[in-house]
Amino acid sequence: MNGLFPIQRTRVVTDFLGWAAIAHPLALLLAPYSSLADLATPFHELAIGSQLLAAGAALRWGPRLRSLGLIALALLGLDPLLRFSGPNPVVADTRGGDRLKVVVLNVYWKSDQHDVVRDYLGRESADVVGLIEVSSEWLEALADLRATYPYRIERPGFGQGLALWSRRPFVDGNGAIVMSRQGGPLATAVVPWDGATLRLWLVHPPCPITFHGPDPSSTNGLLEVGRLIASQGGRAIVFGDLNRTDGSPHFDAFQHTIGLRDSRLGFGRQVSWPTWSPYRIALDHAFLSEDLAVLERALGPDVGSDHLPFRLVVAPASSAKTELSQSSE
Repeated sequence: MNGLFPIQRTRVVTDFLGWAAIAHPLALLLAPYSSLADLATPFHELAIGSQLLAAGAALRWGPRLRSLGLIALALLGLDPLLRFSGPNPVVADTRGGDRLKVVVLNVYWKSDQHDVVRDYLGRESADVVGLIEVSSEWLEALADLRATYPYRIERPGFGQGLALWSRRPFVDGNGAIVMSRQGGPLATAVVPWDGATLRLWLVHPPCPITFHGPDPSSTNGLLEVGRLIASQGGRAIVFGDLNRTDGSPHFDAFQHTIGLRDSRLGFGRQVSWPTWSPYRIALDHAFLSEDLAVLERALGPDVGSDHLPFRLVVAPASSAKTELSQSSE
């Protein structure tokens, strides 16, 4: 009788690991229909780890055919982790041209690390700054730095606060806060750039989870933001805290709607949230037109927020693209 217990225990372990291994693929399948499943989609590394553990258990205790399927599942799951690590798909024009440096930070409205943020933004000295979750207290605390950006769009409002600062003038005074029904406010402006114009968008769509649980309406808000951006068209950069990341079908739908390229291609996934956790996901994003090249895309240091800042340097794209870009068209 005692000899059965080890067999029963190994069966429990292999069954548990087997269910854990398919949890993430099931979440990916159900995410278009379930906001709860959508919340599980970003955890690619954890999914691959559970699949390899389950494959090892199946290889040791059987059935071994299951291990092959789990290994194949893990290999398929590598795509979201590797897609941003290839070559930069769009190269800059070698003849020079204009450059634009953008720094984006969700300051976390409850944070009181004003001096740390001020010092960081001062060191970066970006052409454009996008601040999210900005309160009146934050604007007052950053007043000296704020004064170095003469062109500003601001809507202080705690969790929905936005501030878009620029050292380049807004074309025809064209800077505004656009209010969406479900997607929250958007800050947008057009600036002169490289002999033409460039539209900037700072966004912070609603979080897909609240104190009461998953919020299905947040998906409508995200896609509404995407449609507002797409309605303007033209050369553009969209940046902010998207509250979604790769893996979510709604993230993919948003990117498809705006028709812009993910700035992380060629620079890695750049996981930015939460700063207090050793395991992070990428919530802070920037997307740009195909006629723009990314020269630099990098996360900044911990400045007291739950998000890491990031900086983006763009240039005009060369008419000649890499083979990777041509093969994807």
